[in-house]
Amino acid sequence: EPLKTWVFKTDSNGFLYFDEDHFVSGDEIYKDDENNPILPLGTLILEEKKPAQGYLKQERKVLKNICDTEFFSYSIFYNDKNEFTIYKYQDHTPIPIKDTVFVHTFNEKEERLITDENGCIHMEGLEIGMHSLQEEKANKHYQNENIKLDFEVKEDGIYLEDEKVNQVIFENKVKDFSLQIHKTDPFQMDLENVTFTLFKDEDCTQIMDIQTTD
Repeated sequence: EPLKTWVFKTDSNGFLYFDEDHFVSGDEIYKDDENNPILPLGTLILEEKKPAQGYLKQERKVLKNICDTEFFSYSIFYNDKNEFTIYKYQDHTPIPIKDTVFVHTFNEKEERLITDENGCIHMEGLEIGMHSLQEEKANKHYQNENIKLDFEVKEDGIYLEDEKVNQVIFENKVKDFSLQIHKTDPFQMDLENVTFTLFKDEDCTQIMDIQTTD
């Protein structure tokens, strides 16, 4: 068990000092004869208890040995932002879907996010708490799947129920459409009994339909 425990918070510059201005709670701060805060001799354990909003908690602990010959001591902690990426693809294909509109809701505040050319929406620095995503408008060539997703941002990451994640993939089905082909010769005369084959893939190996002109 530690002999003394102090809780401090960083300032607007991300710095923390062993003084009254940064003190939050804990035992009384050591001071010298001139009432200036001083670090005690011995071993200090530095541990992050709560990260800033939008950042992941730094789990490592730092041990500092303070001796009577040391005038100044410091440690640097690095925090990564929490990140969450949404990918939107055509159903059962790797084809990305752009221009899909999602509504992101947090604490009753809404923002609209749109997938880019890669079918992607990237979010970072999310605040701790429950968030939701709702597909509001699909790309004009695709069906709206009315997808809704609830996820929780915690100090150590983003969770879907009990699973820690950093990305999700959604798919949309192509809207039904009609295709009419008018086959003529160079003199604009209609040509009958011409067969057309519709393929599902770019390599033309998966046949979807075969039709003949009337």
